[in-house]
Amino acid sequence: MAKLQPVDKVEIQVLVDNATDVMSTTPSNVENEFAFATRRGLRASSGRCLCCAVRGFSVLLTATRGDKRHSMLFDSSPEDFAFERNTARLGADLGQVESIVLSHGYWDHPGSMRRSYRRR
Repeated sequence: MAKLQPVDKVEIQVLVDNATDVMSTTPSNVENEFAFATRRGLRASSGRCLCCAVRGFSVLLTATRGDKRHSMLFDSSPEDFAFERNTARLGADLGQVESIVLSHGYWDHPGSMRRSYRRR
């Protein structure tokens, strides 16, 4: 069995969640949706720029150790339109994904996987 190695940094980018609430306060170590988008170049906003909130969950995890990065997609949510819209709007690079983990088979976690990855 391979021994787990320590990493320098872990990034967790929420792609789909049950809610998107830009009005809530966040702890100082959490970057909200608008702060992330502004850091990535957002200069103006409208409803067309917001992410979709649907039942389900999906995150892109990226671990960095030295100059090596490894990314994993954890779930994909049930709705392909929300998954695709949110990944595009958040600038998530799905091309870097090396593995996919499905937490369980309920429809609200892997549902969009079938359509989203068929085209790749």
